[in-house]
Amino acid sequence: MKKIGLFPMQLTGRIIVIMSMLLFIIILFSPAGKVFAGGQWFVNTSAQVTKGNYIFDGSTTAYYFYGGLRYQSDRWSVSASLPLIAQRDDLVTYTGGIFLPTGGMHHTDNDMMDRFGGGMMGGHSDWDDEQGMHGMSPFSNLNYGLGDLYLDSEITLLREQISLPSLSLNAQLKIPTANQAKNYGTGKYDYGVGLVVRKSMNSFLLFANVGFLVIGDPADVTFNDPVTFGLGLGKFFNQGRSSLMLYYQSYSEILPGYQPPSQISLGYYFRVFRTLTISTVALAGMSDTSPNVSFLSGLQVGL
Repeated sequence: MKKIGLFPMQLTGRIIVIMSMLLFIIILFSPAGKVFAGGQWFVNTSAQVTKGNYIFDGSTTAYYFYGGLRYQSDRWSVSASLPLIAQRDDLVTYTGGIFLPTGGMHHTDNDMMDRFGGGMMGGHSDWDDEQGMHGMSPFSNLNYGLGDLYLDSEITLLREQISLPSLSLNAQLKIPTANQAKNYGTGKYDYGVGLVVRKSMNSFLLFANVGFLVIGDPADVTFNDPVTFGLGLGKFFNQGRSSLMLYYQSYSEILPGYQPPSQISLGYYFRVFRTLTISTVALAGMSDTSPNVSFLSGLQVGL
């Protein structure tokens, strides 16, 4: 029996049922024929650079440029996101909503690499080397391609009360649209569900989440399907026009024999206009299977 993180395979079917129930709840709470009434559409775009050693001897850097569409009502939201990927090597894959060291999974035994294409022989040089010994730009010699399509949804089950927090159910689905040969994706579907608890206290927001992910196994790599959990604290300024968000996220073991991903991030969000919000997020990895650093800057425009 395949082990799924801390749980057996039978939970996979239950997750599918839960996701189906989530979709049913969304339709139930929406008047027939007016599923997208009373809310607002947003266009999202962002750029992210991620750098790390992971389990390799040298470092690797990846650039992601996201485009997406999101719908938000007072009770639920749904979004879609598709990235353009630029990277020089194929050591890291963005799957399950996280960056994982999977390089070499599509190589042959003649590549003189271990099962993850790294170890003491894998990886590339650091940021200075990426600029080149001959003054080359860090964007030179990059390979480009589309990544996987991500669909996310969330619905509020319980609204926040004076003495009680809000409770939301969310679901995620990854559709494998990326080029697996270039290690832009695993070529398999990923999906998961989770619960989010939020409680506001004056100008502060405390939130926590717990979830479960099923990550599709690519060739020659077997993932454990993890439990994920996180804890965050937000502070609002200028009557809610801007905010800071500190967030810690961790997972149970995904790559057998390696530390599970663990990371902390700090985000700044500023609403320029009613329909325009800018964001900047800095992330630091806290385990061998997490990036060392990652920076993301984005825009959200209301339609």
